[in-house]
Amino acid sequence: PSSILREGAPLYFDWIDAGTALLHVGLGSDAFTGEVGLDGVLIDQPLSGSGLFRSASVSREGRYLAYIRAETGLTGQLVVAARDGSLTHDVPVKGPAAFVFDPTGDRLAMIAADSSVEQTGQLPIGPLRIIDAATGIERMLLDGPNFAFFWSPDGRTIATIRPAPPGGDVAAGAGVALVAAVEPRIPEATRGQAPGAAARLSFVDVSSGEIRSERFVLLTEDFVNALLPYFDQYALSHNLWSPDSASLLLPLVSATGRNQLVVVPADGSDPRPIADGSKGFWSP
Repeated sequence: PSSILREGAPLYFDWIDAGTALLHVGLGSDAFTGEVGLDGVLIDQPLSGSGLFRSASVSREGRYLAYIRAETGLTGQLVVAARDGSLTHDVPVKGPAAFVFDPTGDRLAMIAADSSVEQTGQLPIGPLRIIDAATGIERMLLDGPNFAFFWSPDGRTIATIRPAPPGGDVAAGAGVALVAAVEPRIPEATRGQAPGAAARLSFVDVSSGEIRSERFVLLTEDFVNALLPYFDQYALSHNLWSPDSASLLLPLVSATGRNQLVVVPADGSDPRPIADGSKGFWSP
């Protein structure tokens, strides 16, 4: 029989196992983060200080979880903890953060501002870091501003969306730079003039930190406004990566202004349009 686990908005979740979900519901002092069974009953004490973030994350085998514990405003810590209470690692954050566990293991990727941020409406933008849940060791994977990232199914590569620098090899007038600083949304005044948002797509080797390939792309308006701001939650349920970890599927704007679903290989070979459309995902 169906049951209501929790009500509220916003509401994000990740599955721990077939009978338990980790929920994050609401914002601020009234927010709830905790483990809930299929009957809606809280399994343990709620996690204290939910912070300003979207989706809590659980490692592949359910041993570790990650969430934000707030202090004041946007400052606080990203908490990476063993669910049995045996260890906890705290990583300071100075603004909105987004994080997702490696689909094959216990490494957590995260982006967050590396300097204090004041506006509460900002999205997570910052360097891409990797945290080992077992040791707490943190390392920089890709410096500079990153808007979103996506783990490959084999855990070897991360695809990132970054701002396109001025003068990049995108056709003149082809789009609005994604780095409209605090919020990657296409300005109302440019709609109908700019067919997409210019961005740099980079494929990064997780072990070495080397960029396997990168290219400039024009992301569709719908992708930028609907999926990109909440990529960490979509990463738990929708597959942009092909099952063999070879390619990413992105909705891009063609030279003629059409929205197309394009298979973009991670090895740098030529992209392949497969259909017109603004949303598309791979089967698991």
